[in-house]
Amino acid sequence: MSKVIIFMFFGLLAVTIISARSTDNAKSTCGHHGDSCVSVSSCCSGLICHRFANRCSVVITPEELIEAKKNLKKTDSKFKDW
Repeated sequence: MSKVIIFMFFGLLAVTIISARSTDNAKSTCGHHGDSCVSVSSCCSGLICHRFANRCSVVITPEELIEAKKNLKKTDSKFKDW
């Protein structure tokens, strides 16, 4: 029984250490992907502030969308006109 308790203790300790947030995030002045924002200036470079979600998000260009569409796998879907 004591071995089970010790195993559970180390397991919970490992989960706590892995899932704990780093204190380095407090030193960052810009918002990373998914962080709250009020304007583009509060997000890191390469990110924009989504105006409805108020979260920093990645900019996806039309060229990237076209390139990604080419990489889609063909399926036998009933929605072929899409």
